This record gives sequence, C-alpha cells and structure tokens, in this order.
Amino acid sequence: MLSACSTADEPGERLAVRCRNRRATICAPCSRLHAGDTFHLVRSGLTGGKTVPEAVRDRPRLFVTLTAPVSALCTASPTTTPLADPGGAAHGAHTEHR
Repeated sequence: MLSACSTADEPGERLAVRCRNRRATICAPCSRLHAGDTFHLVRSGLTGGKTVPEAVRDRPRLFVTLTAPVSALCTASPTTTPLADPGGAAHGAHTEHR
C-alpha cells in the first residue's frame, strides 16, 4: 500500500467526490468549479500563460458561435390522427371518470 485515506475527519465521515456536472441546477459546487476552470482556460488563451505563449496577447480575437442548420423534416410535427372516440373531450378539457 502506498498511501491511505480516512474519512474519520471529514464532515459526516464521507468523502466528497466531484460529480463533474456543469449545470448549477444539478450540482452548484461542481458548477462553480467548472465556471472557474472555463474562466482560466479562456483567460490564458487571450492573454497567454499556462503553457500558452505570451505572443497571443497581440493577436486579434474572434468569438464565433456556430449552430447546426435546422431542417424542416426534423422540426415538422407529425400528422395528426383522428381520435379513436369521436365523442371524446377536446385537448385540455377536464373530464370526469366514469
């Protein structure tokens, strides 16, 4: 054995492990860590540092966001079919159970 770890001194005697989810609604602590990591990656890419040459500071910058084209075949709703019970209630109407 090279090393040992005990959770006796940890809160609740549990070891906190990062879930790696970037969504704050899922895990706020991991979201903050992800945001910090992203900040440092972008900053070093703009100003240099962390193995990025300082010469990048003098180069032009352009942030581009690309989205895939939308096809009508993907977004078109399927054709509607008539109700099995023509006397049924309209969509969203409240009915009583029989």
